[in-house]
Amino acid sequence: MFLKKTPKKDRVYLSIVQGYWLDGKSKQRTIQKIGYVDELESEFSDPIAHFTQVVQEMNESQEPKKIEISTTSKLSPDSNSRKNLGYAVLKRIYALLELHQLLQNKQNQLKNIEYNLNHIFLLLVFNRILEPSSKKKAFERRSRYFERADYSLDDVYRSLDYFSHYSKEIQKHLNHKVSNWIGRDYSRSYYDVTNYYFEIPYNDDDVLDEKGNVLSKGLRKKGYSKENRKTPIVQMGLLMDSNGLPMAYDIFPGNESEKTSMLPTIRRVKKEFEVGRIVVVADRGLNTSDNIALLAGKNLNPKHNDGYIYGQSVAGGSKEFKKWVLDRKGYVTTKEKDEDGNEIVFVHKSRKVAKTVTLKGHKWEA
Repeated sequence: MFLKKTPKKDRVYLSIVQGYWLDGKSKQRTIQKIGYVDELESEFSDPIAHFTQVVQEMNESQEPKKIEISTTSKLSPDSNSRKNLGYAVLKRIYALLELHQLLQNKQNQLKNIEYNLNHIFLLLVFNRILEPSSKKKAFERRSRYFERADYSLDDVYRSLDYFSHYSKEIQKHLNHKVSNWIGRDYSRSYYDVTNYYFEIPYNDDDVLDEKGNVLSKGLRKKGYSKENRKTPIVQMGLLMDSNGLPMAYDIFPGNESEKTSMLPTIRRVKKEFEVGRIVVVADRGLNTSDNIALLAGKNLNPKHNDGYIYGQSVAGGSKEFKKWVLDRKGYVTTKEKDEDGNEIVFVHKSRKVAKTVTLKGHKWEA
């Protein structure tokens, strides 16, 4: 606090004022109005000196406010006082990818939606990375982030239909941003399939037309489960680049073979992402003559010859395969250097599978 002397015509008015900061600007508020100096001289020989001393005593008498924080006490599990600050890094990446603009443009085309798709998508992304859990649990934790949360749990569930509908557009958008921001390495692309189970006893029905033709397939179907579950599953195939960054994914019914899932995903990526050559790295579950024929057959485009690297268990192979592997003839030794300049020796040999596949009138031997 300080003594403020305000000139008013030929007179000086005294008041006690306190200064403070608000939004980065200096502000003042009047604590006590005193009066004009010429009127106070009848009571005080030197009003300015007197009230300067008064203000000094007031400042000295004020004790600073203290906030005591215990470093051992714990918040209750259901407390909403905890906030997550570390997600600021994720939010910066989210902003660089411009996902908020994509979702806002989509929402501008919709009608009668009171909740914000981007706000919900933010929550689900941050929760999936930091604290993987259900959508309901993510909603219950929404107050931990410094974000708008003016939506209900029902709104979260409703938004999933929109996110599913925009899935391929989001993938294409992200690939464009990642390519420009970080760069893509398509020299090797890794593909694998996993599945998700549902605690329901029945399959989803297929949608048929009047003639019995399938218009759309039900996703949740009983099929081969990696966890040996008997309940319906949905399968997801994920394609990543050489840096381990996801490029695209597709989901397909649980009763379909994962062997047939790879080629549609590869075709879509090459077309929509304008990718030239792709070398697919996968396990033996995808090692089929059809897959090899397409990847080794230049995709019917001689300018972009694709390739494949498949892992195959020798112990689980056929007698013919074991004999071929153990035969010392045909092996080639090559030497290359790693990033540190160390020499690495590779031993390999080629093998042709006795099968010829016809694609659009062209024959390709794999």
